Amino acid sequence: MAATLRNVWFRRNCVVFENRLECPNRLMLSVKTIVKDQAVQTLGNSDRQEQVRGADTLSWEKPDCRYVKINWDASLDQKRKKMGVGIIIRDETGKVLATMCDQKGYVEKAVIAECQALRTTVELCSDLQLQKVEFEGDAKEVILSVSSEEELLTSYGYLVDDVRFHFKKNAHWSIHFTHREKNMVAQTLAKKALFIEGKKVWLEDFPKFIVGCLNRDFNFFT
Repeated sequence: MAATLRNVWFRRNCVVFENRLECPNRLMLSVKTIVKDQAVQTLGNSDRQEQVRGADTLSWEKPDCRYVKINWDASLDQKRKKMGVGIIIRDETGKVLATMCDQKGYVEKAVIAECQALRTTVELCSDLQLQKVEFEGDAKEVILSVSSEEELLTSYGYLVDDVRFHFKKNAHWSIHFTHREKNMVAQTLAKKALFIEGKKVWLEDFPKFIVGCLNRDFNFFT
């Protein structure tokens, strides 16, 4: 309506000041073009806003009060049949309580690597006697298997059973799936673990190569 009235006014000015009368069909075509251009611009702005919101939400989130959050991930080198494990433990303020890099051999499948990484994570948590814990990772298939009570008749079923055993003993442990963008620190640790000999544990400390990822996470939730 606004575009139509605007073009009618312009058409009237052409008659009054230029003694030129434009065809009504041309007026309506011009209106359609204006409306189409505005719709495209609005859609583009909406998409950009969604991208910004998406970037904001796809970042690490702090755990509940008095809980710690453990992010873990696995990396797999299929040629060498070797996997890396990356683990980071942070409290409700984002402070790093512990980080760990580890590697294991004779692993060929990604799902088994993820299961191995999760079992290593719960064992570390048990060793540290952490009671209120939120486990967070991007291995959706493994997390669903652990959360289920059904018997798992797969090659990695025994690993899932081991993890379930630890969860049954700890009433205040929970496990959740998260997007890879929220798991970047653990992912970086896991990739680096492939090139670090043996197990490396940093208590109340962290290696320098994850500083960039930590700063990104901290800037998002503060």
